[in-house]
Amino acid sequence: MRDLDFSALGRGSGARARLRVLAESPLLLMGSTVVVLLVLVPAVVLVAVLASGAPLDGGMLAFLGMLLLGGMLGLGDVRRRTATSGGVEAFAEANGLDLIRESPARDYGAHRFRTGSRIVRESVRTREARLREIGDAWPMTLPEVGLSAATGIRVGGPRTAEVFLRARLSAPVRAPLVHDGREAGTSDGREEGAAGSAPFVTSEMDRDLRAFAGPYTLEISGQEVVLCGSRPLDASRAERVREAAVLVEALASRAEALLVDDAAIGPHAAVPWAAATGPHRLAPPRRGARHPVVVVLAVLALLVIVPIALAVVMSSIDHLLLGREVLAKAVVGVAVVLILGIVAAVARWMTAGRGAPRR
Repeated sequence: MRDLDFSALGRGSGARARLRVLAESPLLLMGSTVVVLLVLVPAVVLVAVLASGAPLDGGMLAFLGMLLLGGMLGLGDVRRRTATSGGVEAFAEANGLDLIRESPARDYGAHRFRTGSRIVRESVRTREARLREIGDAWPMTLPEVGLSAATGIRVGGPRTAEVFLRARLSAPVRAPLVHDGREAGTSDGREEGAAGSAPFVTSEMDRDLRAFAGPYTLEISGQEVVLCGSRPLDASRAERVREAAVLVEALASRAEALLVDDAAIGPHAAVPWAAATGPHRLAPPRRGARHPVVVVLAVLALLVIVPIALAVVMSSIDHLLLGREVLAKAVVGVAVVLILGIVAAVARWMTAGRGAPRR
């Protein structure tokens, strides 16, 4: 494996690079639009109230302050994420790698990608036939919604990126293999679909993979090896990306040795990470990918239409809910699920496209 230049990772990026990240990342732009509104709306309201000379209500001031604080924290997170993505872009540029951002990946060999429950948030991959790819996936499923004795409704915690490693083998494997590394102590050689007496994932491998990716699943089928973890790659740290490169190469080499027939492999040749043949290139534009202006307008429409529709519906059934606490909680729960479903549908629409050609 050739040496990679990791110096660009963690380095700050300019305004143009940050804007390019937003333009190429519909979900990030969606969140950024909401965050900007959380800053602008309270600020405008506060200035208007002060200019009118009206007395400031303590509760209103506290509410505006909370919105403003949340918006400022959100802007800080957007700034950090765009800086990290700018570093990943520079890393791809320096090493001649393809860069993929917020793209469906239904042709990948992992169940999470095939079903559309995950998309590629950001990744880099080689250009060779036996490609190697490392990056983060993003969940597109609805968060868990349940009942809470205190508040009535409980929504699952915030979403986080999930690291994934992907490798293309020289030939199809003899039999598919699925290894569940989501619980400690699963590396006993009984991987689903495994062939032969030797376990594919040894206890030492399981320990290393778990330390890097958290609880994980490993799927090998056709010519692909895909590991899906549960914690972010954190591409701002060069040591994380370096470890990912080593692990994906180790998984591919072990799959070639244990699961692919020697006759199908042919003369063994090392698979370099970088061809170093020129600047990086983004995956070809996806037909159906949304323009940044369309994304912003869709978010604004969502923020206007959904609250108005909710207010109209709730006002029409308000008389039915008086004195019926259980029914009221159920209605609120249904409303929360519907709102989350609408947001998820819009997010899928924003990232929809035919995707880059299969590599």
